[in-house]
Amino acid sequence: MKSKTVLKMSLMAVAFGFAGTAATAEGYGERFKKADTNGDGAVSHTEMMAQVQSKFAEFDKNGDGFIVLDELPKEMPMGEKRSKKLEKKKAKMEMRLKEKGVEDTDAFMKKMHDWKPTRMKFMARHDHDGDERLSVEEFGSRMIHMFKRMDGNGDGSVTMAEAKEAKAKFMKKRHKKHKRKHHG
Repeated sequence: MKSKTVLKMSLMAVAFGFAGTAATAEGYGERFKKADTNGDGAVSHTEMMAQVQSKFAEFDKNGDGFIVLDELPKEMPMGEKRSKKLEKKKAKMEMRLKEKGVEDTDAFMKKMHDWKPTRMKFMARHDHDGDERLSVEEFGSRMIHMFKRMDGNGDGSVTMAEAKEAKAKFMKKRHKKHKRKHHG
């Protein structure tokens, strides 16, 4: 069963296809085209908000304009990229434990379940006003923020070139941060 994509990067992937591997590069353009509903070569703020509202509606089961904890899936979905990253972490951790002579790694590995996204964590991250329910604005706030960052010329729409440029900047910044963290 395909899970519904909720997490912030997954939302952005729906709209702009921020995919990092060559295998998903083709999907990048397809997702951009899907988000560009009027076919003008750019995703407008209105088109992006339509994507947010569409995802929001999937979870607002009673249609009251808010998502409460019970409306979120008990098992929060993880994007493919995050899932693979978690599996890599698990394998690395298990290897380290075995190198240290730990025979029974099962108990520790069960704790890694805490690394998975939960609906409580999702609610806490997005519920800005603390009322224990998400409005469409709260639900989409991270995507809106990312959209504004990608809109390089500030015209209220994002072209494929702007999206790719923003991705390149993000990857460069991430690489620098990683390099500083691991190399002094």
